[in-house]
Amino acid sequence: MKPACAGGRPSPRIDDFFARVSGTPLADAFPVKRLVPPFIGMQDIADDARDACWKDISEQPRNGKSLAYLHIPFCENHCLFCGFYQNPWKDAAGAVYSDALVAQLRRDADKAYQAAGLVNAVYLGGGTPSALSAADLSRLVKAIRDYLPLAPDCEITLEARAHSLSEDKVNAALAAGVNRVSVGVQTFDSEVRRSMARRNTRESVVRLLEYLVATDAAAIVIDLIYGLPGQTLEHWMDDVRTAIETGIDGIDLYSLNLFPLAPLATAIDKGKFTPVPREHYGSYYAAGSELLRDARWEVISTTHWRRTTRERNLYNLAIKQGAQCLAFGPGQGASSMATPIVSSATSSAIRTP
Repeated sequence: MKPACAGGRPSPRIDDFFARVSGTPLADAFPVKRLVPPFIGMQDIADDARDACWKDISEQPRNGKSLAYLHIPFCENHCLFCGFYQNPWKDAAGAVYSDALVAQLRRDADKAYQAAGLVNAVYLGGGTPSALSAADLSRLVKAIRDYLPLAPDCEITLEARAHSLSEDKVNAALAAGVNRVSVGVQTFDSEVRRSMARRNTRESVVRLLEYLVATDAAAIVIDLIYGLPGQTLEHWMDDVRTAIETGIDGIDLYSLNLFPLAPLATAIDKGKFTPVPREHYGSYYAAGSELLRDARWEVISTTHWRRTTRERNLYNLAIKQGAQCLAFGPGQGASSMATPIVSSATSSAIRTP
């Protein structure tokens, strides 16, 4: 069957898979950055075949490393650079949505696909999971622990945003069993943050990270983005130095992706922002890498570093290696929230009714 992503794209040439040889490889080894979206390899199932297909899948135990992903599809606002925004946050939606996720976890707890085989890492992503109330976060994590066969050392990550991650939510999540908190900082610079529709100042973000580190109860990791409009190399180096000084356990350094439907891409097209030239991205990456190396951080992937062994980055590493993933919620690779799927980063994911 023709993959869902197939269309009018030209076939790549063999030369596209090899780096250009030059004296500045970080600038021009590859002419463009290619994304590998998770829907590559997905296939549609005919309406009259879905029930039988799902019955067959649900009766099969998982093999090898397994993961679980819970999608929280709400955000307080749409940050300009983000290509994952789906729904505006409404307080009334939190409890109703959490009820649905708990029910979904409970419903198939005894079926082979969910019950057989340990789950090594769980990720609450979004959207903005930290938009949920402390009580809803607590009961979601409790449901994860009640209805999924977690490995004894299972990594449970809460993806968060500084604007919505209050101390009571931190304490509730940690008490329920979250052992890894990933905060999407992107940049500490207050002016650049404000221009990207990030609400918190540098000072408030640093205070939150210091509070999280002081709990000494979970791996604390953050994302930083280089290439944001208005972000000089000096701004970027200050971002990385600030992150090191907070005492966090891990960090991702990402280059800016201009998603076609994100507000930032539209604003750049209209001349409202001047982007950092892509050929400069290599110097940002090199500068950040050097600062982390000098601080004795360990590199564990092309984008991720850790300061302590508390940070394992299990989910992100395993999903890129094709681990099976139990997925819950509307943004998990299925066409609706009604039925979870077992998916893989590299093999076909089945859309279910």
